[in-house]
Amino acid sequence: VWNEVAGLMDVGTYSGDGVDNRSVSGVGFQPEYVIVKSAEADDAVQRFEAQGVVDSTSQFNASVGAANKVQALEANGFQVGNDTDVNLAARAYSYVAWRQQTLPTISDIANQATGQDLALGPIAFTIGDAETAGANLSIVATSSNETLLPSGNIVLGGSGVNRTITLTPAAAQVGTVTVTVKVGDGASQAVDTFTLTVTPVNDAPAGANKTVAVLEDA
Repeated sequence: VWNEVAGLMDVGTYSGDGVDNRSVSGVGFQPEYVIVKSAEADDAVQRFEAQGVVDSTSQFNASVGAANKVQALEANGFQVGNDTDVNLAARAYSYVAWRQQTLPTISDIANQATGQDLALGPIAFTIGDAETAGANLSIVATSSNETLLPSGNIVLGGSGVNRTITLTPAAAQVGTVTVTVKVGDGASQAVDTFTLTVTPVNDAPAGANKTVAVLEDA
């Protein structure tokens, strides 16, 4: 028994129709690995992404690949031939498909500098993932020094693959802090780090307000 994990592993069924080169769609992603088994005594078969475009299916009970079974892995499912192990007319089949998994990406954010009490940004950067739309990727940014740069003073903006980050140091604080930005797709994550240096600023001197009284005819 397999428990489906949305977006990562799909468990489904289909009814055979005996038609060669048939696409079984609706998986929801490009599979990296597929197992197919009929409801009868047919052998379970499997196909790996590494098998490429060759029409060859691995069998659990044999070391030699077989053609005309799971013929290819497709953008939203897989293709089967008309072998009885995968596509006999009116026979019920079950499959388990695992998503092709690559790491998300994040562009490098250069080290930054700003003056004391001065916000910095928005700083642009990009994110991406081969299997997940940019809008569905999670982004988290944290600070290594909450006194200098509270995490609440890090604001993420933008949308899709185009994102921004704005940094506001705490009042009257100077020094260097490391900012870590993590991008996740639900299964893996990419990380980028950069430093923010906050330098002192020479503030204008503040004098006390004084009132001078002048006597008339003095």
